[in-house]
Amino acid sequence: MQGYFAVGTILLLITLVISRAILMRKLGIKAMRFGEMDKTDFLIPPFALLFFYLIFASALNWPKFGAELFYNDMAAWIGVALCILGLAFFFLSLTSFGKSFRVGIDEDQPGA
Repeated sequence: MQGYFAVGTILLLITLVISRAILMRKLGIKAMRFGEMDKTDFLIPPFALLFFYLIFASALNWPKFGAELFYNDMAAWIGVALCILGLAFFFLSLTSFGKSFRVGIDEDQPGA
């Protein structure tokens, strides 16, 4: 049960970022600046995809590598609470950033 919350959190997080970037593009602001300044940014996605796969594999019983060291039901529910808290903080940060939200570093319009 708790794994489904983790999958939902990851999907909601990605949806929030992409929808925010689309909304900003409609306002004429290029929010996705990933990999434009430094090409080493492209070293990040393989590790992020591995992280996503590990979350999905754990929740959906897909094949996974390694061994489960321990399982504690209370710790899993604390993780669910932290996921929800993290989503709330991320949503609040999106609203507080306003038009300054970027994915990557924007040297052309740093304060816009």
